Amino acid sequence: MTTSTPLEVKVIFDASSRGRRRPTHSVSHSPRISRSSPWIVLGLLNFLVAGGLYYATWWRVDPYIYLTLMLKTPVDMDLNMAAGIFVPRPTEPREPAPPPVAEQPSPPSVAPSYTGRTAQMVIGGAAYGWLTLATLAVCALATSAGAAIGRIGGSRGRRVGTLLALTLTLVLAVAALVVWNQYGKQYLPSHLRIGMGGLGALSALIGLAVGRAVRGLARLAAIALILSAVGTVAGLYLGSRCGAIPPAQSTPLYLALAFFIHSGYGWIQLPILSRLSR
Repeated sequence: MTTSTPLEVKVIFDASSRGRRRPTHSVSHSPRISRSSPWIVLGLLNFLVAGGLYYATWWRVDPYIYLTLMLKTPVDMDLNMAAGIFVPRPTEPREPAPPPVAEQPSPPSVAPSYTGRTAQMVIGGAAYGWLTLATLAVCALATSAGAAIGRIGGSRGRRVGTLLALTLTLVLAVAALVVWNQYGKQYLPSHLRIGMGGLGALSALIGLAVGRAVRGLARLAAIALILSAVGTVAGLYLGSRCGAIPPAQSTPLYLALAFFIHSGYGWIQLPILSRLSR
């Protein structure tokens, strides 16, 4: 009995020492994967939403806004005076025209609340204000997406993001100078739209270079998206008050639907961020 006891102790000690190394080594990897995966998914979703919002803003809505500014914005000009410039008035008196025939009045349409110079300012302010808010939301979403990916890439990913951000900044600056020298203030709308896309891509690379504060940047992006939806409602309402937007697109139901479609992703993202692990 005394000779077998030390042998049993040695066998138990060897088995426990070997068994301690394997489980501790395998367990250390599983939390890292589970914590990184939600942030990768969040970064990809924010990048897709940023791209969709950019396309809808600058390639779908901006042409409509441009036509609205061209066709629906009132011009301060006396029409009688303008007609006198192109059609000279006769110098000889003519016979008096017969009295006009009284016609049945048509049902009055809804008159715009803002006209003249006020309508010009309201339409322009609402249009460019909405474009600004939507573009800021695109940049915020792209920055949060890049930061989420940079969080996984570590220091190497941040260095790559910094290099790419500096390169893209130089490319955008050179392109802007070329367009300005060639076109000046008469640049094409497509130039501005492509430039806004480059600004969104630059925001994503800046987020990749930062690689930190992912939760705060994602929360800021959700708030920016909701604020841009408020700008959508304000733009539609003010445009309808100036006669630039059809009345059917300014009803309370239409405005509520436009707000929730535009800001829906932001309302979904806010509660999800509070549950994600650091």
